[in-house]
Amino acid sequence: MPESINSDVLIEPPPILNISPMKPASKPVKKQSRGSKFTLSTDYIFSLIRAIFLSTKSEENYCKTQ
Repeated sequence: MPESINSDVLIEPPPILNISPMKPASKPVKKQSRGSKFTLSTDYIFSLIRAIFLSTKSEENYCKTQ
């Protein structure tokens, strides 16, 4: 069972990583929206980091309670 869960977790991130490079590539014509695009990508990256950090933090708390 744990192996299948790990495989699912590994399968999920690649699509997310594929979406972020595609967004800037799909809109290279608009030069004015370059700044807003950059902030959107950084916000997206920070949200991913925050989600990973929160998940690891909750795991640490769970380990401490055990």
